[in-house]
Amino acid sequence: MKKVIVVILILALGVCFVGCGAQNNKSDRHPAQLGGEVREVEPVETTVYITRAGEKYHLSDCKHLRRSKIKVSLKEAKIKDYEACKDCKPYK
Repeated sequence: MKKVIVVILILALGVCFVGCGAQNNKSDRHPAQLGGEVREVEPVETTVYITRAGEKYHLSDCKHLRRSKIKVSLKEAKIKDYEACKDCKPYK
């Protein structure tokens, strides 16, 4: 009798786990998929910092930004031929 109860409990728990995971929850879907339309998402621009005299771009807390700290986009820094700082290792 105990074996039958254990088997029933195991089956009931298995059904619960499978049933709970099979629900189509809209909040689990990517926002671009909602409403049947696909939208292109605008990428967020990455911010880095350069100095007046340097040739590298840095993260905001880099030790090389003590004297000057000019906020630019990573794209702009690369266009102007700045290289990534080897100490703070910003995005490449």
